[in-house]
Amino acid sequence: MTHLLDTGWIIRHLRGSAPHTATLLKFGSSSLGIAVVSLAELFEGVYRASDPVAAQAALLTFCHDKSLLAVTTRTCKLFGQHRLVYAPPTSSSATWTCSLPAPASSMT
Repeated sequence: MTHLLDTGWIIRHLRGSAPHTATLLKFGSSSLGIAVVSLAELFEGVYRASDPVAAQAALLTFCHDKSLLAVTTRTCKLFGQHRLVYAPPTSSSATWTCSLPAPASSMT
């Protein structure tokens, strides 16, 4: 795993944003990780959806081959440091992801 996805990225992909999906495909599933906090936020959206069953199926399908990162102080510090480089305030959120070390655990 080399790239940590934030909640917004995953939402945009699941809603069909072509630039977000293309970028995720370019990196490949084995390179992508999701923080457990993002997963919790995404499940909030599942339960608020007009069709929670379909929303949950789409989320679980997307997540099944991604690494799940525990939220540790080290992970948070690295995210903050790398976000400064990859997502400065003037950059487009459609073109960044965050590089981090290997995950603490996996969803699979």
